[in-house]
Amino acid sequence: MLCTDKASKRIRICVDYKNPDRVARISKLHEVDGHVMQWQNGLEQPLPNTFFHGVDGRSVMTSEGIIGTVLRNEGYEPNNRKYAACLIAVDAALREASYMDVVEMMEQNFGFTDKDAKDIAYRAKRGLSDTSKGGGFPKDAAYMLGDWAVQKYVERKGDLSKLYIGNIALEDIAVIDWLLGNGTLKPARYLPDFLSY
Repeated sequence: MLCTDKASKRIRICVDYKNPDRVARISKLHEVDGHVMQWQNGLEQPLPNTFFHGVDGRSVMTSEGIIGTVLRNEGYEPNNRKYAACLIAVDAALREASYMDVVEMMEQNFGFTDKDAKDIAYRAKRGLSDTSKGGGFPKDAAYMLGDWAVQKYVERKGDLSKLYIGNIALEDIAVIDWLLGNGTLKPARYLPDFLSY
C-alpha cells in the first residue's frame, strides 16, 4: 500500500499484504494517478497554495471521487461494499455511536468479519480521544459520495482532465472553466495514461 504525505511530498510503501502486486497497483493508481498528479498540477497554477491545498474541505470529495474513475478505467472496480460501510459507519458515529457500536453494527447487520468491522469502525472514529463517545471522522464518506458525484459529471460529458488542474471542488467547475478560458489557469500537465492526449 502507498500512502502520500502531502507536506513532505513523500510516498510511504507498506508491503505486508496477501496480494502485494495487486495492492501496489491499486495504491499507485489511487495515490499517484489520483492525488499526486492533482497536487503537482496545482503547484503549477497561479496561487499554487490554493490549488495544491484546496480552498476548503469540499475539494476532498472531488479528489477522492476521481479515484473511482481512475480505478475503473484501469480495470479495477472500487470496493463499493467497503465504501458503503464506511459511509454508514461515519453516519452512525456522527449520530453518537461508539466505536464498539459501529463494530457490532458492521458484524451483525452487514456480515463483516471482526477484523474488517474493527477497521471500518477505526476509520470512522479515528482522531477521537474517547471513542466511546459520539463523533467521528467523516472523510471516508467522501470516497463513495465523491465517486458518485464524479461519475455523474463524467456521464454528463464533463471533462475529467479539468478536475486535475489542482485540488478543486467539483461544484466550482464553472469558475474553473472561466479561469481556463481566460488563460488564468493552465490545463493540467500531469494526467493518468487514459486521459493523456
